Parts: sequence; structure tokens; C-alpha cells
Amino acid sequence: MDVIPSGVTDKKIKVYLVLFCFLTGFGCKKNTTQTTTQVNWANKKAVSVAFAYEGPAQGLGIYVADGKQTVLGQFSIKEGACTFVPVVPFAEGQSYQIRQGSTTIGEFQIGRAKTERPKLLAIYPSADTVPENLLKIYLHFSEPMQEVGNALDFVSVTHREENREVPIFLELQSELWNADHNRLTLWLDPGRIKTNLIPNQERGLPLRKGNSYTLSISKNWKDAHGMELGETGIKTFYVAHRDGERPLPEHWTIHIPKPGSLEPLILDFNEAMDATLATETFQVHRSGENEIRGTYTLMNEERSLLFLPKEPWSKGSYTVIVESRLEDLAGNNLNHLFDSKLDLASAMEPTSEKKRILFEVL
Repeated sequence: MDVIPSGVTDKKIKVYLVLFCFLTGFGCKKNTTQTTTQVNWANKKAVSVAFAYEGPAQGLGIYVADGKQTVLGQFSIKEGACTFVPVVPFAEGQSYQIRQGSTTIGEFQIGRAKTERPKLLAIYPSADTVPENLLKIYLHFSEPMQEVGNALDFVSVTHREENREVPIFLELQSELWNADHNRLTLWLDPGRIKTNLIPNQERGLPLRKGNSYTLSISKNWKDAHGMELGETGIKTFYVAHRDGERPLPEHWTIHIPKPGSLEPLILDFNEAMDATLATETFQVHRSGENEIRGTYTLMNEERSLLFLPKEPWSKGSYTVIVESRLEDLAGNNLNHLFDSKLDLASAMEPTSEKKRILFEVL
């Protein structure tokens, strides 16, 4: 009796399935949504839906889910995106299907209209003093925000001493939102921060040491439901000297909890760190065991990180593991400076993906 390897059998089965689908007119299809949609709101009403689409307009339609009722309206297709505006706003709580002929290519549901305005929860860095070579600013919102136009249309920076608006941010075609679309990353122009690049030589740094600036977030910015912020967000900050040193974990201070307690483990960085990366790059392990579950919270204007465990500390050896991509406010990570020439000498310096800090709970 011949033994056929399982991999060969699997390949044969796949071939037969493909042949079967071909002979039955490509009848084997995945029953999944093929495109994502975004519902746009105005005055608490769902007034349009947008989705990625590159096919013909002929045969395209919006239908009430599980029915034959067609939604009347107008399609607009441009540069791989399609927008549909119904004659009457979509009904709250109703599900809809996007169909091309008899094929459903997308589905969406209309939620309930909001009654509360979105809020600008935080601006990072939170300190009122930043380095001259500040690299990023984060905006945190209470709700997903609209993807309409350019986010920089709602953001302005004013030089306080000269009483004039200054362009400091890098304009990007694909804006840097998180998956929930409630956190936006704004990059100060890196070409002006790196001292060996032409933009820096021609225009100088985006921020100038010894000066003050005001960051304003427009009250007219709308969330995904069409609700405006209603209040202008303001942050004033002073620009100090340039940060030309990378973070060194061996210089951090660690506050060790007592055994049997739920006290937090605290790391003092002795400088402000990138607010997003600081909560993404740390893990705490007990020696020889898996990661300890818990929550991470930034404190002291992002100069300290607090780890609160789910279970009490036991006596023993522990390790804090931090990814080397962690950055300070100037974009200097644990391996390299952001503004540096990688010559032969610096390229040969030892680097690592992770750093480790050992401590004992006694």
C-alpha cells in the first residue's frame, strides 16, 4: 500500500476545488464583505456613504438589507472612491447592502444619531516646554473624526512673539490616524529638523529656541457623525534647547513594589518620552515566565511610566523589556539619534531590538 504525503493530498484537493469552481461558472465565492464603508453625518442625519470602488457605475446600487428595495440617490465615482448620496437620509438602525448586479460587495448599518459633541481629550506632549527639535504632536479625541478634506485645515500654529501663523507640520496625503480614527499624529517637518538636509538649510527648524507658540484646534472640526467640537482647543508652549542625546535605560530610575501588594512599578525616564510609543513598547516578565498582565499609564508629563499589575507581586526576579523603537520627544530612539549621519563608525555600533532592565521584588 502506497502512502501519499499529506501535503501532496492537500494540493490535489485544492486543484479539484479550483476545477470544480471553474466548471460551475465560478460558483465558489467567499460570503464576506469585500469593501469597507464610511457613513457621513450632517445635522444628526446619515447623509451619504463612501467606499473604495474602481468598477463601472452601471449595475451599482444600494439596497435595504435582505430585501429588494432600492435606495434612490446619486453615485459619484472618482479616483478609486465612490460616494452615494441618498435622496432621503439613511434610516437609523437600518442595515444596507452595496450591490454590483446580483453580487453584494459591501454592507453597512446606520447607528443612532449622537446628541453629545466630540471632545479634544488631550494634546501630547502635555508639557508646556518642548525641545527645539520636537518631532511629533498627538491629538486625542473622544470620538472618531471625519475624513473630510485635510486635517491641517483645522490646525494652526501661531508664533506668539511675532503674532503670525507659521507652517510647522508636514503635509501628508495619507494622514496618520490610528485604527479607531480618534488619534491623529502630526509630524513637524523632518526635512527641516535634520540639519544636513536642504529644507533645514533653506528654511531652518520649524520651531525656534527661546520662542513661544500657540497650537489651536478649530471648534468647527466634525466627528464621523457630523457633530462639531464646539470649543477651540488651545495649547501654548515654550521652545527650549535642542535634544541631542538618545534615551539610556541604564540611567532610568525604577521604583520597585513590595511583595504581596498591588503597588505599581514606576519607571522614571528623567525626560519626556513619546506618549504613544511609551505605552506600546513595554512588557514586564517574571523570570522564566510569560508576560505579567497589567495596565500602563503615563505620568508626570510623560516623564514616568506606571505599571499596575492585575495580580499581587510575588518575591523573585523580574525583567522590564522595552523595544528599542521607543523615542523621546525629538525622535531619538534607544539605538540612534534622529538627527545623525550614519557613518561607518556609527553604523558599526551595537544595536538591539529590545533592552532589558532587571529588578528584584524582595
